[in-house]
Amino acid sequence: MQHSRDFRNKVGLEPESRPWSSKPAVALRGVPARNPRMVDVIDVAYGMAKLALPAATERDLTAALVVDFSQSLKFKPWSRQAPCFSTSTRLYMFERDRVMVQSEVFRILGFADIDLSGLSETNLRDLSGDAMAIYSAVQVVASVALVLPFPNLFSSPRR
Repeated sequence: MQHSRDFRNKVGLEPESRPWSSKPAVALRGVPARNPRMVDVIDVAYGMAKLALPAATERDLTAALVVDFSQSLKFKPWSRQAPCFSTSTRLYMFERDRVMVQSEVFRILGFADIDLSGLSETNLRDLSGDAMAIYSAVQVVASVALVLPFPNLFSSPRR
């Protein structure tokens, strides 16, 4: 937790403050056994959002705000956009006060609704980590093919 204290001092957050987890209505649903390190990352993420937008309402502040509580604070793992998913990614959604379930991760990655029954959360995290839907991969390859000059395979070679 020394890293957390150092980070908090650097950015101006009180060392022992719990700006999110101390709220009576916050349940932190899905956070493993209210793991102190993970809860600390969630609190720092909320504190940083509050520092960035001090006049924002609670609703505006938490709208679309997510934090990957599996990451270190040095990576500043909070955002209002979906991060790059790895096999260890665990996203907490402030707006819903819960951890994102893997079926939601699959939808963000571009997979259509698929039957995921019978697979554990760990298996699903392994499948979604660093994954990309085929539709997304085709778009990337097609975009590259459009901008790169390819030789005309049907013309005669230059002399």
